[in-house]
Amino acid sequence: MRGFAVHVQAVILALLAGAPALAGDRLVPSQYATIQAAIDAAQPYDRVLVAPGTYRERIVFRGIPLLVQSAGGAAVTTLHGGGQGPVVRFDARDGPFVFLQGFTITGGYLEADDARGAGIHCAGGSPVLLDNIVTGNQTRGRRASLGAGLYAAGGLSALGNEFSDNRAAALERTTDHAGGGIYAAGGVLVGNRVIGNSLISGCNMWDKVMRSRGAGAALVGKVVFLRNEVTGNHACFYGQEAHGGGLYLEGDPIVALNLIRSNTARAVFGRGGGLFVAAGSRAVVESNALVANLAEADDTHEGQGGGIYVDSGAAPVVAYNTFHGNRVTGVKGSGGGLMAYGASPRIVGCLFWKNTFWKVGRDERVTALDGVMAAQVSYSLVDDGQFAGTGGNFQAAPLLADAYHLSADSPCLDRGEPGAATLTVGLDIDGAPRPMDGFGTGQARADVGAHEFGAWRRAGRRPVTPGARVPFVLEVPGLAGRQYLCAASLGQAGIPLPPPDPRVVPLSPDFLVMLSLGQRNAPFRDFGGVLDPKGTARPELTVPAIPQVTGLSIHLAGLVLEGVEVRLVTNRVSLVVER
Repeated sequence: MRGFAVHVQAVILALLAGAPALAGDRLVPSQYATIQAAIDAAQPYDRVLVAPGTYRERIVFRGIPLLVQSAGGAAVTTLHGGGQGPVVRFDARDGPFVFLQGFTITGGYLEADDARGAGIHCAGGSPVLLDNIVTGNQTRGRRASLGAGLYAAGGLSALGNEFSDNRAAALERTTDHAGGGIYAAGGVLVGNRVIGNSLISGCNMWDKVMRSRGAGAALVGKVVFLRNEVTGNHACFYGQEAHGGGLYLEGDPIVALNLIRSNTARAVFGRGGGLFVAAGSRAVVESNALVANLAEADDTHEGQGGGIYVDSGAAPVVAYNTFHGNRVTGVKGSGGGLMAYGASPRIVGCLFWKNTFWKVGRDERVTALDGVMAAQVSYSLVDDGQFAGTGGNFQAAPLLADAYHLSADSPCLDRGEPGAATLTVGLDIDGAPRPMDGFGTGQARADVGAHEFGAWRRAGRRPVTPGARVPFVLEVPGLAGRQYLCAASLGQAGIPLPPPDPRVVPLSPDFLVMLSLGQRNAPFRDFGGVLDPKGTARPELTVPAIPQVTGLSIHLAGLVLEGVEVRLVTNRVSLVVER
């Protein structure tokens, strides 16, 4: 596993560190006619609570800790920018206790030489976006057109949002054209839907725009992108190259546990229908399902990398992904699953199935991998027979239950590398832990592809009952006197910390996490404090005594802090609530 220095930022600190209690509510429209008026009047840690309705205004945050929240959710509460610029603005003063939750954000329009972020523009800082719908926004740039839905530079965190039908248009000779839905240079994006966004040319001459990148999202630098759905995004324009119908990766992002499906890169040269890895990138691409993506060229050029295209000099780790039904078209095509050009990808534990090249008037043919050497591929199912019999690679029908889940009879079970040397995240696409010892051999081996079959059943979670008191012992010898925090979650198992630490932090913004804030609620005892002289603590959770929790999983973890940075995560425990 490679190092990836991720500092604790918006979500971890805001959800787990126990923010001060809200000071007071500012009600819109009963007390303030506009949302901006309430923001301007707010004091630190106030809540601006907005009643359902459509608010035709653009808002700017002021750099104080603040929650701006809709009372009825995004389906009934709309911020409409009226086509006059970005709808929401943050800047470098807006820290991790600045929240925007539960709005539809639409009507943002920005035409300029440098057009960035028509829906939400975040110029630095680390605010948190929760449960918003960012849709129908457009940038039109003459030199740059970036992030029509969201432009984020800094440490922004986005959880549980939808970015849909946003459009970044390139005018004249635009040289920086990226991120129809999202352009993120840093930050954490978890559990979002990125659907139906586009990169288009706003001019008539095909040679005006040379290259467009990431119709769904362009991820630049140290970005963590986990458990998102990236579907139906299109980079389609009069230009020479379309790089990444779904995602464009530059620098060192971690992209894991995502469904990347039915995205299109269409141009003279369409490259990376699902995902494009830029020159020099050291991205981690792990436990994703890349399904039915298309890299399409015109009838005189070549489509390349229906699932993934890896550009010159890049050296990503492509581990335990499923490539199924991706396609390239053109006069010829390379790498229906994955294409590398002068690059050094490390491909481990991947499943390649029915990825093809198609040309009008000819039959489709399977083309799983192009531009890679045998030494770069290991423990993978490659259906066209490349590298079979070497490096643990094999050729077989994967016996899938659906587009990417394995069946009980799949030959992919326990066929990954022995141990977990290549895994960075250590979870499958559904959030289950991997690797597992699926057949009781005494050796944990991951299943090939994005899905770890039956992992929770094999994991043997501890059973508890509603109302039970559950002690959670932290044991961290050598760290006596350090501050610790605990978290509880009913959602996904967690988000990883940087290697070499193999453990994870629960990071689902569900009600149990929210109840954990401040450790003042009855179910939580000693969920924050200082480790004793032996480096231990004994917090306790009381399982909610309500029938609705029966059958659910509860995830617990302790964090040891040094300043504002997590140094260690201890003793992750998973429970299942039984009758």
